[in-house]
Amino acid sequence: MIRPPSPEHRRSVTILGVTGSIGRSTVAVLRTRPELYRIEAVTAWSSVAALAEVARLLGARLAVIGREDLLSELRTRLEGSGIEETGIVDRVEGADAPALKPGDVIVRVDPRYFRPAEVETLLGDPTKAHEKLGWKPEITARAMCSEMVAADLESARRQAVLQMHGYATPISREN
Repeated sequence: MIRPPSPEHRRSVTILGVTGSIGRSTVAVLRTRPELYRIEAVTAWSSVAALAEVARLLGARLAVIGREDLLSELRTRLEGSGIEETGIVDRVEGADAPALKPGDVIVRVDPRYFRPAEVETLLGDPTKAHEKLGWKPEITARAMCSEMVAADLESARRQAVLQMHGYATPISREN
């Protein structure tokens, strides 16, 4: 029997053709025991989006694209992570967003809007919105809660009907 290496002796792995079927299978296997492997490099010929996604997912130290003309796109997609991460336009379809083009950065993380992980009390006061903007609520908190509960009950009824007729339905669970 071959014993896997201990976590402190992780094996270095490079995945060639990470976006192909064998590469995707390799990623799936490595993700089952990430503590045993250190991903040195991932490569692909032309699938920039998939390569960048896998490189981030696995924490690869190096991502290599086979087509030189796609290198700048790969660099853009891998730019930043965590607090430095950006949202970049992949493609634009149709004429709904004429000002956008592939490669445009449209989202950045702004730490000014972070809030503590544990907030003692979340309580809003609409006074400022009313005074400065003339905003008035269109619904009371009680009515809003009623609508939310009614929507949840309707969703549960639909789920029950589907299950009653033999359909497997995933159940969303929030923590």
